[in-house]
Amino acid sequence: MAEPVLDIAPEDLEGLKPFTRRHARTTNAPTLSIQKGGGATLNVIGGEAIGNPSAVDLFFNEERKLLALQAASPESPYAYPLRNSSGRGRHYVLSLAALLTHYGIPAETMRGRYRGALFGDRLVFDLKRPLAPDQESSGQ
Repeated sequence: MAEPVLDIAPEDLEGLKPFTRRHARTTNAPTLSIQKGGGATLNVIGGEAIGNPSAVDLFFNEERKLLALQAASPESPYAYPLRNSSGRGRHYVLSLAALLTHYGIPAETMRGRYRGALFGDRLVFDLKRPLAPDQESSGQ
């Protein structure tokens, strides 16, 4: 069997490190990712910021395109379920499809990842400012 030809030197192999399957947080800020169908995921930091609730109330400023999540009782008449996606605290899942449809916003135009900030007990996201790819993992 012929040896593969690679353009590497033996010293290049010294920097190899084992992959341990451990998941490291890629950001230290709350983030919300919106998919093209209106589904959304909130990272674990965002869930922790509002107390890891099982439901949230949604608030929206149509003019400024600000979305806020606030912990709510699941029995609240306007609450949306916030489901832990894996049972291990990786991220939370919710649907924004009804909100986007109500305001006439095509879900595919909102697709992206957004950084949030806590204002009182509301986690607020500026939907006019998706994170650029180079900001997504740096926590900027």
